[in-house]
Amino acid sequence: LLLTPERDTLLQSSKIQLGAAPAALLKGELRVNEIALHKTDFRFSTADSSLSLSASIHQFSIQNATVDLKKSHITLPDSRLDNGNIALVLRESAPDTSATESAPLPWSISVGELGLSNIHYAMQMRPTIENMDVSIENASLRQGEIDLSRQSVRLSEVIIDKGDYRYYPGSGGEDTDTPAPTENIDNDSTESSPWTIQVEKLRLHNNSALYALPTQIPQKGLDLGYLSLSHIEIAIDSLYNRGGEIRAPIKQISFAERSGLAVTQTHGVFVMDSTGIALHDFQMQTALSKITARLEAGNDIFAQSPQTPVKADLQAQIAIGDIVTLFPQYSEYTRGLLLSSCLQSHISLYGELGDLHLKEGDVTLPEAFVCQATGNVQNLTQTDRLQGNLAW
Repeated sequence: LLLTPERDTLLQSSKIQLGAAPAALLKGELRVNEIALHKTDFRFSTADSSLSLSASIHQFSIQNATVDLKKSHITLPDSRLDNGNIALVLRESAPDTSATESAPLPWSISVGELGLSNIHYAMQMRPTIENMDVSIENASLRQGEIDLSRQSVRLSEVIIDKGDYRYYPGSGGEDTDTPAPTENIDNDSTESSPWTIQVEKLRLHNNSALYALPTQIPQKGLDLGYLSLSHIEIAIDSLYNRGGEIRAPIKQISFAERSGLAVTQTHGVFVMDSTGIALHDFQMQTALSKITARLEAGNDIFAQSPQTPVKADLQAQIAIGDIVTLFPQYSEYTRGLLLSSCLQSHISLYGELGDLHLKEGDVTLPEAFVCQATGNVQNLTQTDRLQGNLAW
């Protein structure tokens, strides 16, 4: 299958199978017994090379699909994608001021089960993203409803087994390989409406993840520039996302970090919308430590605006053994202490990010010290102007 540009092959497949029941067309319905593509290569690139997409797929199949032409509805009972390698490259380009938002298609799609096996996806968007790499051994999406007119996706269950995720951020500077886009902003252009995504049951089993800064050499203990997680288990029910709105009721998160820290249990509810973010009934545990938290903050918290309202309550029992695991450089200060001994703290504060009121600040290490403080802290995000008035 060829596109208009010379020598640009959109799709090439060694074998395509199609089985359909054409008699059903008399009733306004298309029945497809099977669609199968074997050893298929796909390649697409925009004229300005701002987007390049390529895929090499061993096998893609759809079984017993129906297309109701009268109701504009597609039913996909069983679909599979096996052994796929997908690559996406995005580059900066001049904005397309001639583009207008098209009306959503009046179609809906019902998905019985979509199975994935041995899928690899790589993405580049320099200078922001040097590389994002995803490998999935097995995954399944079950009982889904996609409404194109309402721009919504509902899934009963998403399960990912043995997924590996790697993110390498870029330098954030100018990409010298890509010409700078010219400024030509159309004030009449409109943003497209966000999609609504709902997942009743999300499960990740034995996954792993890596976050690494460019040229970062991993340091001992917890290195925020090189975070490596393994044995990730995640259970989230009733996940909701629409644009910047997120609601994630976390039933369980557990993982092991490269430093040696192992989180055995996590639960709570994370909420983000146009008013801000909130964390309700949050609790995280290791074999020896436990942290509970409640947090509410305005939507300017990510910009670190001094006027952002904040309210937080944190209680922690952190074992000396976990502290040494995360920060081995401080191990000499813990000599003589049992690794099971816990540093206990309770911090309660409220106010604005630029002017916080410390209602309670207690830190205790049994049989070692007790510290209690109240007062105000100003300019928390500006270290050169940080000041406060605390009573100890």
